[in-house]
Amino acid sequence: MTKISKFNDFINKSHENRTENERLTLKTMKIWEEVWEFYNEVLGSLWFTRAGKQHSREELENECADVILSTLLVASDLWIKIDEVLEKKLNKVFDRFNLND
Repeated sequence: MTKISKFNDFINKSHENRTENERLTLKTMKIWEEVWEFYNEVLGSLWFTRAGKQHSREELENECADVILSTLLVASDLWIKIDEVLEKKLNKVFDRFNLND
């Protein structure tokens, strides 16, 4: 069992009173929350924030990881083979922009 699967099982058990669709909806909403937090850290790293608000590289990295982790949980629930679809997408992008050697 991968760490993603194990974490996903933990999340599902913590919401076992909900339906599968409700759990998927909550996880999808979590992606948006994490994107917003990452966005705020990016703005902070560019100094587009109110005076006195502290931002760190570590927090920027943590928020980026949270976006990816939340997305991986949803992908797992939807039986998306993320490594395969990423490779396929990268190939399309490389073809589109003539990046192949």
